[in-house]
Amino acid sequence: MKTAVYCATRNIYSDMIPSLKALLANSDVDKVFFLIEDDDFPYELPDCVECINVSNQQYFDHDGPNYRNSWTYMVLMRAALHRVFPDLDKIVSFDIDTIAAKDISDLWDVDVSDYYLAGVPEPLKSGNGIYINCGVMVLNLEKLRDGKGDEIINELNTRRFYFNEQDCINELCRGRILPLSSDYNANNYTKPTTTPKIVHFAAFQRWQNAPLVQQYRDMAWSR
Repeated sequence: MKTAVYCATRNIYSDMIPSLKALLANSDVDKVFFLIEDDDFPYELPDCVECINVSNQQYFDHDGPNYRNSWTYMVLMRAALHRVFPDLDKIVSFDIDTIAAKDISDLWDVDVSDYYLAGVPEPLKSGNGIYINCGVMVLNLEKLRDGKGDEIINELNTRRFYFNEQDCINELCRGRILPLSSDYNANNYTKPTTTPKIVHFAAFQRWQNAPLVQQYRDMAWSR
């Protein structure tokens, strides 16, 4: 089964809709999970989407060095997916400000059997090894259960990272990260591409008003 996941606090629930609509229109994903702060999601969703309330999560200490930050604690949940989904071996994680502009069905076919995850590198931070942008990740949940996933959680609970889970994941998984083409995460930090499959509005001011985002916000559900 091809699965995907988003994480969001309630103040940005509505911003998840365009990304989800684009994903469903441009992939053959079977199941999408929303990790949220409530039992119910206040907007219409298709049957293939399941919402999971993680507001009582026990993975990250509320007083930890990375819990209270400008990105909200929900970004940390991406480092605990191997625990949130114990029955899944693989999942693709998306930031809510990503838009699948073309068919990305082949993203689930990426072979990460020898890696903890796959993602698109940020060239300026990849001096001593691959450093990926975590806005789009293909995660090998089975391999992360070898102890590496729990190591990442422990580090996030004890050591401050500037870019939180992104810095931690890159540091601890170095040497076991598969680089992907920038087509799968085209943003201001990844290598420029003229054929983007996924557009990521990272650090883009008022990205919710971008024409590509509005295109999918106004579109009817494709399934």
